[in-house]
Amino acid sequence: MAFSTFIFVLLLAIPGAYAQELYTFSESIDILTRHNAELRSAEAGVEIARNQLNIAYGNFLPEISVGTNYLQKQVNDTNSTGYGAEIVVTENIFNGFRDLSTLDDAKAKLEIAEATLRNVKAKLSYDLKSSFAGLIYAHENIKLAESIHKRRSDNNSLVQLRFESGRENKGSVMLSAAYLQEAAIDVKRAQLTLDTAKTNYLRVLGLAAGKDVDISGTMPEVVEPGVTPQFLELVQTVPDRVIAVSQVKTAEAVLKSTYAGYYPTLGVKGKIGRNGDTWFPDDNDYWELEASLGWSLFNGGKTFFASKSSFADKMVAENNLRNMDLSLATALKTAYAEFVIAIENYKVSQAFVEAQNVRAEIGRSKYNNGLSTFDDWDIIENDLISRQKNLIEKRRDRVNAEASWERSQGRGVIP
Repeated sequence: MAFSTFIFVLLLAIPGAYAQELYTFSESIDILTRHNAELRSAEAGVEIARNQLNIAYGNFLPEISVGTNYLQKQVNDTNSTGYGAEIVVTENIFNGFRDLSTLDDAKAKLEIAEATLRNVKAKLSYDLKSSFAGLIYAHENIKLAESIHKRRSDNNSLVQLRFESGRENKGSVMLSAAYLQEAAIDVKRAQLTLDTAKTNYLRVLGLAAGKDVDISGTMPEVVEPGVTPQFLELVQTVPDRVIAVSQVKTAEAVLKSTYAGYYPTLGVKGKIGRNGDTWFPDDNDYWELEASLGWSLFNGGKTFFASKSSFADKMVAENNLRNMDLSLATALKTAYAEFVIAIENYKVSQAFVEAQNVRAEIGRSKYNNGLSTFDDWDIIENDLISRQKNLIEKRRDRVNAEASWERSQGRGVIP
């Protein structure tokens, strides 16, 4: 027991023991880039595609190998041994454009991997902004809920006082008490929402769910849109369209590769070496040069049906691209419109709160002086509380709308 107490006191004495870690928005970006598994997976996909492209380039280079051999044999009770060493060079001169098709396919797949990485970064940027804004909202919601609880408590005391003086009815007292109970529940709900928001924030960063963290500071200010974007130009650079275009290139490369079966193949092979009965052989030099030409006349129709299948794949990819162009233009315009409306909604919400604050002050004064009924005052109070809740929601929605607009373009804060 004494030892446990000593450890507890020691931990308390250590600065930062059990301390909550606070992250700014810029620090959150840095942590995400280092820990998020989805981002690291997409980056690995680009590296894989880049290596596959290097492999495809290797098909155009000669293959060089060296080898040695040892031979022992017996003929009519006579034993003999021999050694050999040689260098072999093999070069594929022509294989029906198959190597060129493989290279085109690898280039297209690298473009797909890079566009996929852009997509992942845009998605994670949206997730980070949304989760960070969600945490800000959760903290504001707790403060607002506590403020509303205090307001409901003051209102309940005022109504109770008027009831005791015979100037209010029992129903108003009961309704005021119910409002107070509801406000207490809202405080608990807001506190639970904060815990959920933290868990989501940790998920986006790629950190363990049980880690004790919170945010510090604010987010970058939302930038209001200026001139209406050129949506058709934006469509051309959206990662989803880049992927669709590259998928057409891949389908064309595969189709070209299947046509290789209709062409002859040409290759050369050369070797130089020595052989003899000692190691390392220094006699009997030799060299060879071989050229091979081949042509597949019939392979059971595999080339024919493979080319038909590849042609169908190409048609599918081209139609997907056409559909992508149409859907992306709609998605961009929708995201932009929602962003613009979210900004205007926030401004309107601010105006309502300012107006309701003034009305609430006047309403309270009139009710306190007997110049207004409880029902009239109750409407004003409920409207103020509703507008206050709406304001912090619109502030969060404005950030989410900006993040969604950026995501639709394949942009974001992730470098």
